[in-house]
Amino acid sequence: MEERQDFMIKEGLHQAMVFKLSHGASDLNVLRSILAKHLGTKGNCLIGLLAPRQILLRFDQYEDYVLALSRSVNYLLYNGEEHQCRVFPWSIGYNPKEETTLAVVWISLPDLSPDLFAKKFILSITSAVGKPIAIDKATQIKSRPSMARVKVILDLMEKHPNRIRLQFVDGKSGKLIEVFREIVYDNLPL
Repeated sequence: MEERQDFMIKEGLHQAMVFKLSHGASDLNVLRSILAKHLGTKGNCLIGLLAPRQILLRFDQYEDYVLALSRSVNYLLYNGEEHQCRVFPWSIGYNPKEETTLAVVWISLPDLSPDLFAKKFILSITSAVGKPIAIDKATQIKSRPSMARVKVILDLMEKHPNRIRLQFVDGKSGKLIEVFREIVYDNLPL
């Protein structure tokens, strides 16, 4: 599996997503000319046909990947018509004939101690729930100390905990302290 992960990174598939059109096979050349603009990408985006109505997009800039994944359902205007489409992360083992179980979701951590707002801690905490891909601006600049928000890739078939256990050693007493913090899922797809 590690070899596949290394290959995935070398080929740019770690920042790849599937763009799935709701109906109609469209001209790939037309899609190549309008998709990057539609998604607002700043860097390069490799676009290729994965299966009928399914386009594989590989981004060279992580910010473009995260921004594009933020649009779970949207409409693409071409040939004078609006076409509904969905985006979701590509993953090893993806089968175009099956529906994906992956979704991008914002999670909130209310009442998280301000000393845990460092990027390293936030990413570590949220990795227990899914794959963290972005931290919201208010959390980054620490302007909302009452709650941290992180965008994660979740597998909808897995259990999603409603709280997480945090453990740390008290600096004065040397005792192990354990606390539980709530996790709130924003707009979790059903």
